[in-house]
Amino acid sequence: MIANRDNRTTTITKTVLLQREPPPIQASPYLAEIMDISPPVSWQPDQSIVLKGKAWTREGTLPAKQQPLILHLRRDEQIRSFHLNSDAEGNFHYSFMPKFSDNGQWQATVTHPDEKELHFQPEQSFRVEQLLFSPTQQALAVSNNEPMRISSEATTAASVKGLYWTLRAKDQPSKRLPAGVSLSKTPGIDIAAGKQAELTTELTILPTAGSQGQVTLTALSPLSADHSRGQLSVNWHRVPDRAKLALSPQRLNIGLTRGTLHTETVQLKNEGNRPAEQLQLRLVDDQGKPAPDWIFFSSPTLLGTLAQGESLLFELTVVPPATVDEGDYRFRVMIKDDRQAELSLPVQLAISQSGQSRLSFHLTDIYTATKDKTGKDIAGINGATIVLQNEAVLSQLWTLTSNEQGEASIEGLAPGTYLWRISTDQHQSRQGRMVVNPGENVQSVFLDYQTVTIHFEVKPTTIDDRYEIELTTTFQTDVPAPVLVFSPAAINLAGLTPGSEKRGTLTLSNHGLIHAENIEMILPASDPRFTYHFTQSIPKTLLPGEQISLGYRVTARPPSVVEKGWMRRNETAANAGCSAYRAPVRVGWQSTCASGQRVAQQSQALFYELSGASCSQANLPLDGQGGNVNFLDWLPIGSNILTAGCAPDCDTGCCQPQGKVAGDR
Repeated sequence: MIANRDNRTTTITKTVLLQREPPPIQASPYLAEIMDISPPVSWQPDQSIVLKGKAWTREGTLPAKQQPLILHLRRDEQIRSFHLNSDAEGNFHYSFMPKFSDNGQWQATVTHPDEKELHFQPEQSFRVEQLLFSPTQQALAVSNNEPMRISSEATTAASVKGLYWTLRAKDQPSKRLPAGVSLSKTPGIDIAAGKQAELTTELTILPTAGSQGQVTLTALSPLSADHSRGQLSVNWHRVPDRAKLALSPQRLNIGLTRGTLHTETVQLKNEGNRPAEQLQLRLVDDQGKPAPDWIFFSSPTLLGTLAQGESLLFELTVVPPATVDEGDYRFRVMIKDDRQAELSLPVQLAISQSGQSRLSFHLTDIYTATKDKTGKDIAGINGATIVLQNEAVLSQLWTLTSNEQGEASIEGLAPGTYLWRISTDQHQSRQGRMVVNPGENVQSVFLDYQTVTIHFEVKPTTIDDRYEIELTTTFQTDVPAPVLVFSPAAINLAGLTPGSEKRGTLTLSNHGLIHAENIEMILPASDPRFTYHFTQSIPKTLLPGEQISLGYRVTARPPSVVEKGWMRRNETAANAGCSAYRAPVRVGWQSTCASGQRVAQQSQALFYELSGASCSQANLPLDGQGGNVNFLDWLPIGSNILTAGCAPDCDTGCCQPQGKVAGDR
């Protein structure tokens, strides 16, 4: 305030604004730079990308020795980070092993651990353009000098043009081209992004190549020049040039009454690699003597020549006269070719008197038509228990036991409908329903052999209310059937927080003695709980001893809004104190037994989560009676806690309570 002589005053106000300057950004004490990325493109699986660089002090004159670094890789919006350390000279390197799911363009940069901003340079980048081939190995039987078709299914993430097979010396185990082996020149194929196509060629193996060997085919495309896009290893062996005859069916079981006529049609096929010539039929009894005149061929017995891959039909007719005794009769159809090789078709006749019923069972499994340890032919299942029940008179129960031929019979049955159940050690039980007519009735049944047994135990983990299912898998390796087993059989997803991932590999192995065919796999789909991603395609066949790996990545999703009183998809409440999530990986396959029986089987692995205050093996409703849960879905096929269901040839009647009584013994 200022006053003058007249006491007048005035006020002057001055405002000062104070501004705090932010502290200067503390620069990192050292810098790092990527110097080399090699190769610039990963063309095939198991080909790593090596990134090399160096770290310097901030002044740029001295190497930053033994210092922590972070390598960042970016593809679109995805960023992966890896912790590194420079060496005693300030150098660093990292080997990145991309998978098929990593296809695309990647950029790279390296930073100090405290740096928050990432700066990617276009020149510091690499590409992943892998193809996936299935199968990558093939066994080949060579019989002549004709070209043989070789094929493998190629899967792409990015489109590929002009893909073809070639034969190169540097890819062979010996580093030179094998003598007597040549590859036909076939046009290349184009495959669109995300699609599959068969890549085929023709391979010729001359006698000069020897009796067996291995050759490696390499897939190339013009875009990748001479860089391999994938390989197919062919293991071959030479087999005799001969015909191979096969019969369908491989056994005839005929039941009929005296004075009636019955005709069976049999297919004969040449599955060998040369024509079968001068084929002729003859019929003998079990002693090798000529058959009686009431059983005969109703088609020509001189069949002539059967070309490779072709088939023909012949007929066998039976007309037992009234004078023939009731009982079982055994005959054999003998087929001989120009090389005096004979093929035998067993024929069993059961002849009875009209008005009376006789029921015969013939039981087979994967061992039928093979030889036992003593070299004796196995004709069927010995010692199996057959429980038979009259559907109209439930008190009428019979128990039969099969003999060494796999046969069991009962006489004096009243015509009507009967329920049956068959069980024996190490086999899955079968049950069914059949109408028994007057005279002879024959029922042929194939029992699945239980090659895999799984015991399980529920154990608490170190995390409260979380549980682990511990599986013990026992399987046989010396059985004439495919034995496909997943490892691991159960993957626990407990503890995954939203956004976190679980990665791993499922291995599917064939521990049996024959190959699995027509393999089909059903993978779990993403749901409100988890997203699933798998990185391998599955071949259609799996040879004995062969295995495939299926990489997986499971990501937990943020919690979804769930209506009160409802569980999430695939999640059920076993009891008041235990909830469960499950997502199975199922695989099914087919195979052909030595007896010619076609068998379909399946197995599975399981992604799961068990949580709650009282989950235990004792209170899990294994019979599926608790709530709306069927815990049989938890375990792979072949588990010893599985109970037999209705047989495929059984209608709903056999699953009624009275039908189960017959087998519950």
